[in-house]
Amino acid sequence: YREYRPPRVRLDCASIASSPIRRFEAATAVVGDRLYLFGGFETRGLRATTRSDRYDPATDSWTRIADLPVPVTHAGIAVDGTFVWVAGGFVGDNPGTATDSVWRYDSVHDRWEPGPSLPEPRASAPLVRHRRSLHFFGGLRSDRTTDSGDHWRLDLDSPSAWEPRAGLPEPRNHAAGIELDGTIYMIGGQHGHGLVPRRASMRISKADAQRHALARQCGGTYTEQRE
Repeated sequence: YREYRPPRVRLDCASIASSPIRRFEAATAVVGDRLYLFGGFETRGLRATTRSDRYDPATDSWTRIADLPVPVTHAGIAVDGTFVWVAGGFVGDNPGTATDSVWRYDSVHDRWEPGPSLPEPRASAPLVRHRRSLHFFGGLRSDRTTDSGDHWRLDLDSPSAWEPRAGLPEPRNHAAGIELDGTIYMIGGQHGHGLVPRRASMRISKADAQRHALARQCGGTYTEQRE
C-alpha cells in the first residue's frame, strides 16, 4: 500500500479580468494557453445559456466565441488537441432534460459540429481523454435522481459509436475525472440529486484503460494497492 498526502503549496493570488457574465455549472476547458467557458446557468433563476467565451492570460482579456448549439449544463468535457468535446448534460433551464447529445468544438475555426450520441441520456458525468479514446462514466439517468454506473468509450480515430466498458464499482454523479500516467481516476461525487443529495462520496475509483477494469480505492487520504 502507498499513502499519498499532497504537499502544501503556497499560492499568490491576483485580480484579473472578470468573466463577461456571471455563470455556474458551466463546462470549462484549456486549449493551449487559453481558457474556454461553455454554457452553464447565468442567473439565480437557473436560466441556461448557450454563451461561450475564451480567456487569454497573455492579454488578460475575454473574447466571445461561437455559442453552444444548445443551452446545456452539467456536461462532460474533454480536450483532444485543438478540439473540445462536450457530452451529455441537462438541456434548458432548470430542471432541464438529460441529453445523449455530443458536440465537438473546433477552436481553430470557432465552430461546432455534432458527434456520435451517447447510448443513453446522461448528465453530471466526467468525460476523460485517454490517448486516442474518450471515456464517459457515471452521472445521472434521465429521471435526474438515479446514479448510473455505465462506462462508455469512443475511439477518436474512428468516432462512429460509443462502446461499453467496465462499469463503476460505486455509481455516482457530480464526480471529477482525470487521466494520470495511463490511468483514469474518478474522484468524489455524490449519490442522488436535488436540493439535498442522499450523501456525498469520498471514494477514488481507478480505471485501468489498458485492461478495461475498475478497482475500488478508499476515500480521504488516497491509499493505492499495488498488484
